[in-house]
Amino acid sequence: ENLTLARRTLSEMERVGGSLSPDLVTYAALIMGFLRAGEPNEAWALYEALKRTLVPLNQRLLADMMHLCLDRDIPRSCVFSSEQLLIVLRDMDRSGIPRGIVDRFRRGWRTIYAS
Repeated sequence: ENLTLARRTLSEMERVGGSLSPDLVTYAALIMGFLRAGEPNEAWALYEALKRTLVPLNQRLLADMMHLCLDRDIPRSCVFSSEQLLIVLRDMDRSGIPRGIVDRFRRGWRTIYAS
């Protein structure tokens, strides 16, 4: 119910626009909230919506998403798919995130998905 309310609030912010347009913090909170709630499809839709805006991606959000999605204690059905995580890794490269950080997450991805 809280996530439904959050999604409705985001829709209203998008509709009104201007100074009420959602920013990176808004999207990040919702993406991480949906991931933590085991709703990866909703989280992915929000991530894709964020990428369509003029709001630049940042290291913190991308790293937080990867960290949560690569957590071995979380069922794979509750996080982004292998293919989606490869897109996030590509977005990390394109966003100028230091190579060492991207490589660390890439190794984590390989450990889980390439075995």
